[in-house]
Formats: sequence, structure tokens, C-alpha cells
Amino acid sequence: ELIVYPVKFISEVVTQIAFPAFARLRGQAGPLIEQFIAFTRQNLAMVTPFVALVFVEADDLISVFVPKGEGGALAVRIFCFAAMLRGLSHIFPPLLDGLGFPGLTVVYTTIATVLLPAAFVAFAYVLGDLGFVSVAIAWSVAYPIAFAALAWLGLQKLDLPATTYVRRVIGLPLCGLVATVP
Repeated sequence: ELIVYPVKFISEVVTQIAFPAFARLRGQAGPLIEQFIAFTRQNLAMVTPFVALVFVEADDLISVFVPKGEGGALAVRIFCFAAMLRGLSHIFPPLLDGLGFPGLTVVYTTIATVLLPAAFVAFAYVLGDLGFVSVAIAWSVAYPIAFAALAWLGLQKLDLPATTYVRRVIGLPLCGLVATVP
């Protein structure tokens, strides 16, 4: 909750205007791709500093907001990786919906709905506990798989190679990563 909800709220600034923009650009490949990249960068520009701050200040944030959350700072730091992907994932459903493929958004949601609880159970079993750390590890292992499915669905509809997409948007997350190094 310390990271998921704020990332969602931050991302909604971009995603609320994304659907109509994508729907308006449907059929215009070049402008559509450029708008998608722009929305991705805008979202990353807002999410990355927040996630970097939470990563660096996890101990203090846990002590203030979750005083009984002993050991939670490690879980928060582990979860920061998944949180960055969650920030990116908010751009894809408006894209798919705006292009006329809402069923693909349902496919992604179904994948995440099955995969994440299964990972929670598996990691709780393997680690012997359904505590903060096992949940964070489950998120950080399972969510990239769900995100990869979502990204594949979206990038395929844009006819945008994943390498091109990553190359065009990776700068901000890399800066955030560098900013967290002591």
C-alpha cells in the first residue's frame, strides 16, 4: 500500500487522458507511437522520483506509516522494482482500449489475476511465511511476467519493437536507479 496506491494515483494523471488520445489517433501509426512514447515518458517522469524516494527512505517511511511493520523496509525496497513496472503498465490498457482491443486488456488482467495469487502462495510455501518479504518477492517475480504479456500485447498492436520502446524510455528509470546509489 505504501507504493502501489501512490503509483496508481500518480499514473492516473496520464492515463485519464490517454484513452481519448489513443482513440483519436487510431489508424495513424506514426503519431500514435509518438503519443504512446510521450505518455510513457510523462508517467515515468512522475513515478520514478517517487519510487526512488521510497527506495531510499524505506526505513523512515515504515517507521512513520507502519510502526508495527518491522522488516517491512526490505520488502518495500524489493517491491520498488515491481512498482516501476506497475507505473508503466497503466499506459497499456488505455492504448489497447483506444485501439479497439479491450479484450486484450481482459487477457492481461486475467493473467495477473491468476499469476500473482499463485506466486503469493508459492513464495509463502517456499519461504515458510506469507510476510512482507515473501509478498514483495512474489510481486517482483510474478508481476514482470504479467507485465511482459501486457507489453507484448500492446507493442504488437503498435508494431513497435520492444527494443525500440525500451531504448526510447529507459533514460528516466536509469536516472532513478543511479539516484538511489549511496
